[in-house]
Amino acid sequence: MLKKFTSTKRFYLVVVIKKTKENLFLLISIKLGTVNFITKRWFHTKY
Repeated sequence: MLKKFTSTKRFYLVVVIKKTKENLFLLISIKLGTVNFITKRWFHTKY
């Protein structure tokens, strides 16, 4: 029972880490996209 519990815990940990990595990647790409968008807009209004 204890062994099963620890393996389940480890499995959940792996899933959480994977999801967090995906979310982080998504957040970073969204931030980069926003920065790109703002710079482009600023560049277009400037020149």
